[in-house]
Amino acid sequence: MTNAEYLALQARIIAGKLRKTGEKAVDSEPQTPTGHESDLHFDVIAELRRRGWLYFRGNMGERTGRTLGEPDFTIIGSKGRVFFVELKTRTGKLSPAQLAVMTHANSLGSQIHVVRSMKEFHAIVGQP
Repeated sequence: MTNAEYLALQARIIAGKLRKTGEKAVDSEPQTPTGHESDLHFDVIAELRRRGWLYFRGNMGERTGRTLGEPDFTIIGSKGRVFFVELKTRTGKLSPAQLAVMTHANSLGSQIHVVRSMKEFHAIVGQP
């Protein structure tokens, strides 16, 4: 089984569990809502550039060349810190594939942070 097939299987399992229990595929409630996800993307990019940090980001409109469920940003910050960040609007939901990737990352000892505002972003990466 390839990694992609494994992640797809996890996504199907998680989606099935959510349907059975009636849970919603969302992270905790935001502290400060944002209007559009693209606005939050631009704000995060501006902050990363200001700090001089390296980041890798996929195109929001295309999935070509990306792993299904991959977080929006992989960030290399100062002092060797690495962050995985998924941006969502106040009401944005994680897809089953995103939940599967988060679960797999957690099992490997890494965390993918779901961020819904710049306040939450700063809480994760530290204040400027």
